[in-house]
Parts: sequence; structure tokens; C-alpha cells
Amino acid sequence: MRNRGAELRTQVESLVSDLHCKLSEIVCTQTRTGTLRCVRTLANHHLVDVINCLLKYPLPYDQTVRDCWQVFGADAGTAQNVLERLVEMLFRAVPYVEKPDPRERDKTKTIRIANQPTLAALSALTEVFKAEACHETVMYNYARLFAVVLASVGAMVDVKPPHEHKDKKDQKWDILGLNAPSKVEPSVVAVDALKGFLNCTRAAAVYEASTNEGWLKFSSRTDLPDAVSVLARSMAQNVPGKVSVVITSLNPFLGSLYDTQRIAVIAFLGELIGYCGRVDGTLTETLMNSLMTRLVDSSQAVRMLCIRGLGNVAGAGREQVQKYSTTILSAMMAGMDDREDKEDDITLAAMSGLSKILAAVDESHVRGILINIALRIRPCFEKERPEVRSEAFRLFGNLSRFSDGPSRAPFLEQVHANLVTLLLHLNDSDEQVIKACKYALRLLGARASSSAMNDMFQKHLLHDAHLHYGEFVNDLAKVLICDFPDKINFYVMGGISFFKSFCPVIRSNAAMLTGFLLGNLPKEKQHSISKEHICGGE
Repeated sequence: MRNRGAELRTQVESLVSDLHCKLSEIVCTQTRTGTLRCVRTLANHHLVDVINCLLKYPLPYDQTVRDCWQVFGADAGTAQNVLERLVEMLFRAVPYVEKPDPRERDKTKTIRIANQPTLAALSALTEVFKAEACHETVMYNYARLFAVVLASVGAMVDVKPPHEHKDKKDQKWDILGLNAPSKVEPSVVAVDALKGFLNCTRAAAVYEASTNEGWLKFSSRTDLPDAVSVLARSMAQNVPGKVSVVITSLNPFLGSLYDTQRIAVIAFLGELIGYCGRVDGTLTETLMNSLMTRLVDSSQAVRMLCIRGLGNVAGAGREQVQKYSTTILSAMMAGMDDREDKEDDITLAAMSGLSKILAAVDESHVRGILINIALRIRPCFEKERPEVRSEAFRLFGNLSRFSDGPSRAPFLEQVHANLVTLLLHLNDSDEQVIKACKYALRLLGARASSSAMNDMFQKHLLHDAHLHYGEFVNDLAKVLICDFPDKINFYVMGGISFFKSFCPVIRSNAAMLTGFLLGNLPKEKQHSISKEHICGGE
């Protein structure tokens, strides 16, 4: 076979088929090993033909086909050629096709069905990775292999197995489905390839970073970004020497036609940006460019992950934050205006990122947009989604860091404009919103020109402490009347505006705050209150 295998090209398919049949019958270990090496030798002469023959076998592969792939990995030269071929196939593959969902009357609703060649190539990779002798070859091709496997994991999310084509005769008599081929789950096939890669590269720490539940997240579109982020953090910590080449190999997938591939790649790159900046500034620039190019992606999830990744620059060190602050802040502000962001996912990521960046950036970079930020987040205080309200209040509190110097007067006006809202949500229906309001008021109180109000905030608005809301608001109303007499009508009008809030708790809080302000107001100052508006409030 070694000397004259080149002459057997026309017989490759029949040879592989016959050897496969005989291998299933051989029980002698030495004979079986020799026969498998014969298959490998044939592959050295006719690589593409042998690979194509093996890829046609049904999934999951039987033990004989698995052994054939593993014997390829046992020889460095063959392994290199086989891996290159499989990577090329996966890079160019169409991972799935979209078809109308037969369960839906609406034909615009589709399901994704995996293509058999893609699953076959991934299964083949998994088996090659199991060959212990393949370690050095895989390490040599580390970046390309990891990139194509990660992209495949993304591509197979929420994808259905390919349809089984049964013979009609068999289908008729096989009432119980006993002869039906075993189903394969596309996402499981892809994740198994990733696990095999990590095992082959002996990256135990990276593998163990994902728990059993963590690995399951790779199969869920919702949880995929978080699962990939864990993987990226672990790789940055445990195999930092490979990060640069992995980034280069992942970049071509940013323009993929498949949204879940782009989601997986952007989630990975966005998580790396905070780690790479502390080590290599040029990598930060590369990652910044990658994220910025996808801010106009057609996928809302990709745009959200870009914003989230830009926020991670805060972990890259002060120098990198100052360098890219203007670009990042502009991107965050634009993200908050995304018209397709119906669930406020991008807005939430933008506010979270702003809080991170503002903690590290100089006041001079924020001065020109400070009030603009405050105005942009104000509508988020009343969003139905509690996570959005909570993040908005925290961000507003973090803005207090820039309330000294030239920005002090205009920012204090924003504090007074939003004080009623903050006080009402101190008794929000969501616990996290309450804690966010406490956090914001403690920060803002330190900047306000009322020591009595600040003392109340610092004493009573402790993070986990229970607040006697009615008593607190009553006492605070007296302080506000004393220290800000010219603002009382403004506060009262602010309270009345919440009488029509969608939330019953907030309507109740608004009535209570307004009542305490009016009840504690001295008679000589009651003329400053617009009674028509108060009586007209519903």
C-alpha cells in the first residue's frame, strides 16, 4: 500500500468501504492496528478521497470510523494534512439551512436545520483530537483550530438535526423506530469538538472554568455570550501567549453571514479587551477596531455585545481608558439611542459600560457631555424593566464624581430635577432598584449643598438596612423645606406628575411625598404653591 497506493485512486471508495466492513469483524488487536494503518497509508496517497469517504458515514460515527480518524491523528504528517482539510471545510461550510417551520401557520417563521457535512467534519475533528500523539500538531495550528471550532459552536446554537432519510420499506415495518439511526444534536457535536480541542491542548484550567451547567450554556442563544465570556477570561489567564494569534484568526468571522457566529466571536473579543490592554496596547487597538466595525451590525445582540465589550476597556488600565475615552463615550451615547432596542438590552449595556468608564476617565473628557448623559438616562428611571431602572440610578449616582469645578452648577440642577424620582423609587417594588437609589443618593448627598440632607442619606440609606420609608420621607420633607425653600413648588409639581405612573407603588409614594411636603410647609410659605395644579392632580 505504501509503495503502490498511488495507483489505487479509482478503487479508494470501495477499499475504504471494504476495510470498514472487515475492521468491524477483526478481534485481534495487532491485526486491527495494522489494518487501520493501512487506511492511513491510503489517505497519505489520496487524502481528499479518503476523507470524503469517511465523512459520508452516518452520525454518530461507529467505533470503526472513530478509530480511523484517531489513527490519522497518531501520525504528525497525516494529522497536519487532515486538520488542514477539515479546517478548510468548516471555514467554507454552510452550517445550516433555514426552512419554514412546519409547526407554524406563519410561513415567515423558520427553523434552522444543520447540514450533514458540517456535523461530519466537527465529529471528525473531535476524534482526531483524541489521539495523544496529535498534541504538538494541534498546538502548531492552535489559533486556526480554536477559531473555527468556536465559530462552529456559535453556528450550531438552536439548530435542529438534519432530517433522516429512511427507506420506505423499513419505515413501514419499523413501527417502534428500533432501526432508526441515533439522533445527533448539532450544538452538542460542536461543543464536544471544543472540549476535545481543550483536552488535546492540555488546557485543563480552561476546560474546568466551565462547569457542567456552563457547558450547557453554549447550546442556548440567550446564554451563549456569557458562556463564551467565561471561556475568554480563562484563556487570557491560562494561555496568554496564544491570545494574540487567536484574535487574528477570529477576525475573519466578524463578517460571517450567520448571526450566532458573530455573537460568539464578538462576545469572546469583547471579554478579552480588558485583559489584553494591561499586557499589550496594540492588542487593545486591534480589538477596539473589531468592536467598532460591528456597532452597525444587523443583529441587535451583536450591537449589544459590542457596547458591552467597549465598556470592558475600563479594565485595560488608565492609559488605555484615556486614549479611547472619547470614542467609547460616543459609542455608548449612540447605543442608548438605538431605535430597535425594544427590550432595552443595548441601553442597559451602555449604562453599565458608562459606569465603568466614568470611574476611570478624567473630568475633562466628560465635562462637555455630562449634562447630556444625565438627560439621556432620565427616561430610563421609569422603565418597566427593573434592571434598567437600577442601572440608570447607579449611573446617575456615578456622575456625581464630576460635579466639582465647572460642571458643578449645571449638575446640581440635574440633581434637583431628579431628586423626587430618586426618593419615590426608594420604595420601589424591586429590591435592586431600592439599593441602586440608596447608592445614588449617598453619592449625590455628599455633593449637595445641604449637610442635614447628606447626614440623613449617609445614616439611613445603608445598602442592606431596612428603611422606614414613611418616617424617612416625612423627616426629609422638613429638611428640604428648610434648606431649599425656593424648590418646594418644583418638588411638589414633580410629585404630582407621578400620580399617573403605571406602577401603583410609585403612585402611592408620590401621594405620600407630596402630602408630607404640603403638611410640613409653614403657612407663610404656602402661597408659593400652585393650588390649582395640586387640586387638579389625579
